[in-house]
Amino acid sequence: MTNAATPSPSAPSDEEVGQAVLDAARYGDVEDLQELTSTYGGNHLGFRGGNGGNTALHFACANGHVDCVAWLIDQGVEGCAANESGNSPLHWAVQNQHEAVVRLLLEKLENVDVLARNAFGKSVLTEGFAGKSQGILKLLLEHPSADEDALMGGEGQGQCQEGSDGGEVLKAGLQSAKEANEASGGGGEATVIHRLVLDRENDPDRVLQIRELAIEHADDPFGKAAADDTTGLGVWPAALVLAQWLVQERKELLDASTIVELGCGCAVPGLAAALHGRPRAVHLTDLNSETLMNARANLAMNRENFLVPETAACVHVSAMDWGDEQSYPPSAVGAVDLVLGSDLVYQKSLAPLLAQVLCRLMRPGGRFLYVAPATGRDGLEDFVKGLSDRAGLFQVSEKEAGPKLLGNPLEGGGMVEGSTGSPQEEEAADSADQMFFLHFNELATQEVVYKLYEYVKQ
Repeated sequence: MTNAATPSPSAPSDEEVGQAVLDAARYGDVEDLQELTSTYGGNHLGFRGGNGGNTALHFACANGHVDCVAWLIDQGVEGCAANESGNSPLHWAVQNQHEAVVRLLLEKLENVDVLARNAFGKSVLTEGFAGKSQGILKLLLEHPSADEDALMGGEGQGQCQEGSDGGEVLKAGLQSAKEANEASGGGGEATVIHRLVLDRENDPDRVLQIRELAIEHADDPFGKAAADDTTGLGVWPAALVLAQWLVQERKELLDASTIVELGCGCAVPGLAAALHGRPRAVHLTDLNSETLMNARANLAMNRENFLVPETAACVHVSAMDWGDEQSYPPSAVGAVDLVLGSDLVYQKSLAPLLAQVLCRLMRPGGRFLYVAPATGRDGLEDFVKGLSDRAGLFQVSEKEAGPKLLGNPLEGGGMVEGSTGSPQEEEAADSADQMFFLHFNELATQEVVYKLYEYVKQ
């Protein structure tokens, strides 16, 4: 980088210069960046400030400014630096579908790791599978860090590391992604349709189909308001754990019950309840309009396969604002037998609001099942410990999810190690296990501890 020039007495503060650098990178103004560097020195190119730990390279990548990205890399900026959410500039380039930027980063940066995960457990490659660009996905799959040893050996812990040559083993994964894209409407818009066998031991032929879409506005997926939150377009690992817990161990709660899933997203647990049980009614609730549309699509894909055909008429997708009681499903207020929630609390301010929702919805004796990572969620402890005082809920149990509930529910996967099957079964199992590792890495490696909480309303 250029050595810092001696500032004049009236020179702006380092923070002001750093912010100017971020603004120039956001808008792709290379000339401004060159002038700022010439005047105030290149040390400001790594400025982070109070913007979530994002660098100039993050903003240039997020907005697809190829020339700006190339110039910043030539100045020696840290190419794999993660922001406070664990996203590298490559994460942002992939999330925002800028193929030329992705290509440039993969070509110019050393030791790039496409398996590097952000704070939400999503690797760059996972984001590629969740995107709309087959070109980006192909670039990522062919990168050396996506080789077979790295994928199946649990690599991708840090932001950057060396990888070995390979990638051929994942051609089947690329083909699966293309087929899922065509099956869900084509046109390059859809992403992946997961086929989930949630109770392989007792009901191996019952398959739940779930489509997840690319998360919109990936540089700020939570948005400014709850209605702008697009994180529900993807399948969160906690939802898979909750669905398997519900179906494998708590199925007796489903029959003749009124069920509400809060923040349903892709609606994995709620639709699992409808698919495997005999509920009286199931309400799948969220607030973002795109998320609700995808939940309705998932309902449509599964309605003909419900355990009881009549259940199809009793499953409803509706917008629900936790802060507006008028938006609550009218028939559910004070009458809910079972509330389902997965990884809902990620800010401490949400804890009292969610407790209020539970208090209003649940009938005395009603149950609340909740799954979340044991760490990394601000407000989780305050939420689970405060439900007694805030919502009148008594904690029945709190335990860690075991290997079975963290296991691979993808159709064809989950073969017991050492067991044998036909060549076709073994090939299907290998493919399913690879896809599970790509899409739900933290479950496949079982590095993240998930807690299962059960409450009853007094």
